Amino acid sequence: RRILQQELNMSSSSAAYSSELLSAQLIKLINSFLDSNSLTKILEEQKNHRWVNYINVDENEFIIKHGFVNKRKGFFARKRMLLLTSTPRLIYIDAQANLKKGEIPFSLSLKCEAKNFKIFFIHTTHRTYNLEDPDGEALKWCKAIEEIRDKYCQA
Repeated sequence: RRILQQELNMSSSSAAYSSELLSAQLIKLINSFLDSNSLTKILEEQKNHRWVNYINVDENEFIIKHGFVNKRKGFFARKRMLLLTSTPRLIYIDAQANLKKGEIPFSLSLKCEAKNFKIFFIHTTHRTYNLEDPDGEALKWCKAIEEIRDKYCQA
């Protein structure tokens, strides 16, 4: 406890802090430590990542989530690799041709809606993207997209 108090710059007279405040400060300290270490680890791991050519590694951009999705437009569905990056960007790639096909514009008005475990929609101001995750991770995609949007696209 003494070490913890020193780390949190708490004197013995301030030991009257509630346990909630102590826990909150401890969590903040741990998160700041883990964030800097995990960021370094993620950047190192992604140097050899297959999709690293499509992101700006020089600007410390890293891939938060990636996976194959079926991007539907009209009657046709195309298999694409979808990358959610930290800057934030949503990039879709034709994996067979190894070509970037486009980006979904990120803004505060972007909304993600899961229809079920496989199908989800990304609503932008000008278009709605109809996507299907064959692995059934539509809810995870929506959660990740919404968290990144809330973190980086604040009013």
